[in-house]
Amino acid sequence: MLKTIISLFLVAIGLFAPGLCLGQGLQTRPEQLVKLAPRLSPKVAELALNAARCADSKLEQGEANKLAVIDYSLPSVEKRFWVFDLNGPKLVSEELVAHGKNSGLDRAGKFSNRPGSLQSSLGLFGIGGRYTGKHGNSLRLIGLEQGINHLAEER
Repeated sequence: MLKTIISLFLVAIGLFAPGLCLGQGLQTRPEQLVKLAPRLSPKVAELALNAARCADSKLEQGEANKLAVIDYSLPSVEKRFWVFDLNGPKLVSEELVAHGKNSGLDRAGKFSNRPGSLQSSLGLFGIGGRYTGKHGNSLRLIGLEQGINHLAEER
């Protein structure tokens, strides 16, 4: 299942302190992502890359080459979801993305790991497969952080 972690998913602003985990495999810099996606906050780009470095240093498969980032500091009516190919880097996709009903109106401000909260979860996620859900094509997310998002699949 962890082999499917070719994409990393950071849906947070503030979980990882810069410099906390600095894996050596990932050479992409935050300013490269911001240049490709100008609405992406430089701070969120830095946090996302640091999370990817942390995951990369813990996984035996080697460097993940895709990184998906949601910047919840932006309103949901703006494109705030980006997928980057870190080999380059290149912008693969830029999309609209919703957040949990109880996370806020147009901007997410409340987050939870608790089933039934109807709030978005923060943290680093792996992709556990694809399925067709109520709103079409969807990805099954596996929370990779104990106590932060480890219950994501149950939710």
